[in-house]
Amino acid sequence: QRNDIVVFNYPMDEGVPVDKKTNYIKRCVGTPGDTLSIVDTQIMINGEASSIGDRGELQFTYYIETTNPFHPRVFQNLQVYDVVNQGNRYQLRTTASNIEKIKAFSNVKFVQPIVLPDSTFEENCFPSDPRRAWNKDNYGPIYIPQAGVTVPLDSMSLPLYRRIINTYEENSLEERADGIYINGEKTSTYTFKYNYYWMMGDNRHNSLDSRYWGFVPENHIVGKAVFVWFSWDSQAKGLDKIRWNRLMTVIHGDGEPHSFLPYVLAILAFFIGRKQYRKYKAKQAA
Repeated sequence: QRNDIVVFNYPMDEGVPVDKKTNYIKRCVGTPGDTLSIVDTQIMINGEASSIGDRGELQFTYYIETTNPFHPRVFQNLQVYDVVNQGNRYQLRTTASNIEKIKAFSNVKFVQPIVLPDSTFEENCFPSDPRRAWNKDNYGPIYIPQAGVTVPLDSMSLPLYRRIINTYEENSLEERADGIYINGEKTSTYTFKYNYYWMMGDNRHNSLDSRYWGFVPENHIVGKAVFVWFSWDSQAKGLDKIRWNRLMTVIHGDGEPHSFLPYVLAILAFFIGRKQYRKYKAKQAA
């Protein structure tokens, strides 16, 4: 479903069986039959703004100017590590909630999100077509294929669905001077055999996702992620590397995530204590 956190096989792994492909985990932001666009970083589904719920936090790139430099611990305490600093000027990726905390500092005089305008063509964005001035912040509209739906096929739509036709749905595809041929027959339409999905990372300015490689076929879906067993901050030091507030939390739902770690530790303590007590009683009986 839309907004589920999904584990799937990376569709661009070439020459590898589906079940042997690299596992990715992203948020499903578009489902079969949706028309998706991105307007100044805001995802629109069928013309309406889409949100990700209480548990999700998006990250974007921001530009900040200050009257004097930040103390290094400011960013460390906020768990913001990808910071480019030139004197009193900063560029960093973080969440909106962290930006509100940063704005509260008395030395901050200017904060602005960095958003690519809709006229900027990002060549590595799917389908890498200069006729579409699409980029990671302004994208689409693009139709997400649904099984059984027929779409017009021409020189404009073919770049969007070429990989679906000849790779995922295993048809022969030719572009000839007089038109498009599928399995040797000239055609101006195509009917999809399978459902497809659109996946994006919550770190919107540091995520390799559908904006760069397109649709995820339904047979590449492994499952829905529901629980965080462990969370690790590679930039921190010592025990601070462990994100204690995220251990053993449920991914989906509303409000603050609730950790089951205390309950798990209590259960472990009970069983370990009972085992030790039985050993002690057995020793006493002997």
